[in-house]
Amino acid sequence: NIGLSEIERTEITASSRTLSFASIAFDAFISELFTTLFSGAGFYITAKNNILPGRLLLKTLQAHKITRMTITPSALSNLIPTTLPHLSTLIVASEPLPQALVDRWAPRVDRLINAYGPTEACVCTTMNLCQKGKPPLIGKPINNFLTYVLDENLKQVPIGVIGELYIGGVGLARGYVNQKTLTEKPFIKNPFSYDTSSRLYPSGDLVRWHDNGELEYIGRKDRQIKLRGHRIEPTEVSS
Repeated sequence: NIGLSEIERTEITASSRTLSFASIAFDAFISELFTTLFSGAGFYITAKNNILPGRLLLKTLQAHKITRMTITPSALSNLIPTTLPHLSTLIVASEPLPQALVDRWAPRVDRLINAYGPTEACVCTTMNLCQKGKPPLIGKPINNFLTYVLDENLKQVPIGVIGELYIGGVGLARGYVNQKTLTEKPFIKNPFSYDTSSRLYPSGDLVRWHDNGELEYIGRKDRQIKLRGHRIEPTEVSS
């Protein structure tokens, strides 16, 4: 159902041509691969050097007439919309999406989708269809996900109030493989469910609800940095 929800949100069809921008070791590759195969669309995998942001990526997109891809905002900023007439669906993820990129790309493609989701939530949790001049929200949860905005006491906060985003639902991972202690720390019992096996994952991301039921990403509650889609903990790299 998660994959089918992504197919519906991104409107992928059998005539779509998807470029695999993510490494096969990255969770986004799973989303790219299976949503494409389930739709009977074309899936293109190429050498890493061919998708380096800038001229090489542009050349690859043009050569294969790619219509759909998932890309980070930092990589997208190196491309020019007018040079990619076949590109119709852009799924932007792994980093905050700047307003300037929305205003540049939204009028040029059929769908510019701001996607959000940590690895613990099986790639994608929420999606939002962006429009020029409107803030790039991270949107509403896709099928089989639940999202809660909670305070430090695990109480739900009102619309417009900033809190931490907690993720639940069938799509949430059961934990970290063969790491029981590490799993028990972040994955907590869902206080809003009668199902005793239901869990929530605290994302560490600060968000707030809009009155239309969509989420706005505000920032991190800690010092974690997202660089080209990779999580970096400053304490792990400081001298």
